[in-house]
Amino acid sequence: MKKVIDLGKIAYYNKNRKANRVTVEVELREKENGVKELSICGNIWNSRDTDCYSCGQNLDEIKKYIRTPMFKKLYRWWKEYHLNTHHAACEHQRALGWEEAAGKTVDKYRWTLNADVRRERREIEARILKDAKRGVLYALSEYERKLLDLKDDIVVYDDGSRPEHYEKSHYMPHETARVGWLREDEHPEGLLGKKCPKCGYRYGHGWNAVEIPEDTLKEITELLNAA
Repeated sequence: MKKVIDLGKIAYYNKNRKANRVTVEVELREKENGVKELSICGNIWNSRDTDCYSCGQNLDEIKKYIRTPMFKKLYRWWKEYHLNTHHAACEHQRALGWEEAAGKTVDKYRWTLNADVRRERREIEARILKDAKRGVLYALSEYERKLLDLKDDIVVYDDGSRPEHYEKSHYMPHETARVGWLREDEHPEGLLGKKCPKCGYRYGHGWNAVEIPEDTLKEITELLNAA
């Protein structure tokens, strides 16, 4: 079952003119295991209704403009049950707030060897191979051995300070990473693969379903069936 709900127009592009229609698409589908899955997506259209300025999981954006009882209901359903069959946490981890914590972002810095060092390493490796073909053991200097031992790149999750042993590397722009996508061995707050203290389920190792309560399911079904 699917329905597009028209919430009227807002002044989104031109703050002095309500010309942008807002629609919310609500879909209720039944999975193979019989569990009902809810999907809710929003659209903020241009003045001609031909393209969207904002779409998808944008109900937080729509909330800035629309506060009607209908939208409040849709917003609550979206927050609590959107894609309710796709939870990375088990029920115990959800109760402990792991899903909220998983959304936290941390700074990620990538350091990589520069082109000159990579070229120098290839030259050393070529000399080793050349001597090996002649049956001669190439004698590595301490500097060459150190160079060959360097990793091609390294990722750190901190303030971006230069790793001491990477004096011959250069800094790449930092990214952000969500705690829910990091393991504990990558970051102290990492949750991916972390065991539930009660049932042993490893966070993110599957999709878990949260069933929609019967009274809410009835409300959603009535809305979708309404003329």
